[in-house]
Amino acid sequence: MNKIITLLTIATLAIISCKQKTAIEIKAEIEQLNGLLAKYDAPSQFYKFTSDSVVKVIGKKGTVITINPVDLMTENGKQISNIIEVELKELCNQHQMFLSNTQTVSNGKILVSGGAYFINIKSQGQQVKLKPQKTLKVEFPKLVKNKMTLFYGKRDRLGQLNWEADPKIFKNKKNKNLYYFCSKEKYNYWCNGNHKKLTKEEADLVEKLYDEIELSNLGWINCDRFLEIKNKTNLNVNFAPSTKISTANIFLIFKDINSIMQTYHINENGKEHNSIFKNIPKDANLRLIAYTLKDNKIFIYSSDITIKENETLTLEMKETSAINFKTLLNNN
Repeated sequence: MNKIITLLTIATLAIISCKQKTAIEIKAEIEQLNGLLAKYDAPSQFYKFTSDSVVKVIGKKGTVITINPVDLMTENGKQISNIIEVELKELCNQHQMFLSNTQTVSNGKILVSGGAYFINIKSQGQQVKLKPQKTLKVEFPKLVKNKMTLFYGKRDRLGQLNWEADPKIFKNKKNKNLYYFCSKEKYNYWCNGNHKKLTKEEADLVEKLYDEIELSNLGWINCDRFLEIKNKTNLNVNFAPSTKISTANIFLIFKDINSIMQTYHINENGKEHNSIFKNIPKDANLRLIAYTLKDNKIFIYSSDITIKENETLTLEMKETSAINFKTLLNNN
């Protein structure tokens, strides 16, 4: 009897161990897929400053970040060193968000983006965060005319991004009269609230930026609005059994709005899940892209589609070279 119990215990532990190993392997496969896409992502911008005074970062797309080092501390609550390093990523369109694996979805609801951004700060290699009750002041590019809301993004254990809404609304600069047009003799120029003449670079940004907004968190930031959808439907994505796909990364790139949806296909011991897109606008025009790795070879599917009522698509993946994969990514 004791032998039977011992054998059953060993068998149970072996099964549990196998399941745990499978979960770890799947996570590793997903990370490999994300890493493949990240090779073609636009590089972040990096800036380095001393921490003895307030500094201002102006990104290539116009983002203005005002940083007061006294408002910062390390992740473990200690004082930062005398050097801070700022990382900024500015994503303005669907293509850039696709390459950054940055879907525009908030708890299952589609968002239309007015720009997605990643802001991170380190000090001597250590991660930095804002002190309690402190904020980071940022002026984001004004890319759309719609009323937009602030969202914070967070990735899950597999790297999928979800956005959570913040009550703050993006406002135009002119509404608060922070800047105004000065006239003196025959010269006209932009001034700030202290009647100080702006530099040419600052003046060029006045009409192109939202009013300064205060962020309570670093990381992923989005200027968004929820997409109003009258006729919603779902899209199921499957793969032909002959392809023997274990994991795949799947994207829906909207053609008419600045939106992206993303999910993973996962086949765990014959159980498939996570390959469904919910609450999509019926008749929406999109580009569907799926890719995977098998034996270090790239397989991909790419096609324009129009969303039908509760449609199921079965994809046939084709092997491609790294060069052709890069070309395909750059053309979407």
